[in-house]
Amino acid sequence: MLTCQSLARIVAAAPAAWASDRGYEHRVILPTRHVTIHDLLAGAAVRHEDIETIVPGRGVVYWSIRHDAVGRSGLTALARQPIYEHLTVRSHDLLVGLRDLADQAEPQPVPR
Repeated sequence: MLTCQSLARIVAAAPAAWASDRGYEHRVILPTRHVTIHDLLAGAAVRHEDIETIVPGRGVVYWSIRHDAVGRSGLTALARQPIYEHLTVRSHDLLVGLRDLADQAEPQPVPR
């Protein structure tokens, strides 16, 4: 489970180009406590550097895949490995939306 602070940190740490780059699907991979980032990166081979990128983050991995090449990505291959059952993969847009909802739901200080 992610806290509101963790969610905000993950979204803020995403590669800067993601905000404007609509030619790619941007995914955030969150490993469970049974998997380390090292384990995840060992199993996550980038097949084609021209269609996808992997950027390790603090407790997550940021993965971008060109829209027209999703079927050829390393993420597709990763989904067939046993490690995949210990991962949560979410779109960056979903996490941004959840962060925004969390920001709205957090209590605001009462003006004096």
